[in-house]
Amino acid sequence: MGGEPLERCNWEGLNNLLIDVKKKFPKLQIWLYTGYEYSFLMQLIDEWRIKWPKFNDAYLLESILEKVNILVAGPFVEEEKDRSLAFKGSRNQEIIELNNGE
Repeated sequence: MGGEPLERCNWEGLNNLLIDVKKKFPKLQIWLYTGYEYSFLMQLIDEWRIKWPKFNDAYLLESILEKVNILVAGPFVEEEKDRSLAFKGSRNQEIIELNNGE
């Protein structure tokens, strides 16, 4: 589809979509692809909780990640492109198991 699902403007809609999908298909494995690195997302959650504790943005991002089973994180880098890789396009990207479907 294109676009970045974890761009801030998408968080509320994505979280609502994931809530609906998990209600209808509770055992469905959800994969999320993002150009952001996982360490950046964790740092963002921590920083937002400290700087803006009254806003729910950090909790919204955390809620999204709690519903995702597999996160493919990191930008696609043309120089790292490798067609032999399963589920990712470049060697720099990480495949991270976040939740086991529970």
